[in-house]
Amino acid sequence: MFTRLSSIDSRMSIFETPWIQSEFDKQNNIIQAYFKMFKGLEPKDESYMRRWSFEQEKEKRERKIKIEYLTSVQLMTSKG
Repeated sequence: MFTRLSSIDSRMSIFETPWIQSEFDKQNNIIQAYFKMFKGLEPKDESYMRRWSFEQEKEKRERKIKIEYLTSVQLMTSKG
């Protein structure tokens, strides 16, 4: 029985080995293509500014208050 199992295992490994090698080759091609795409590109010196939503909401409220104030001042001066 042991001999039979070992022969089955060896046949499986014979068929699996080319498949595994093929997968390694595919991965290697993908890796090479990826690095060729970015070869020679230097990272840029960049700075990013993020406007957080709570800051935007605060600015909207302040603008609204300012507009309401200016409108009320204009109404008062036009009546007076």
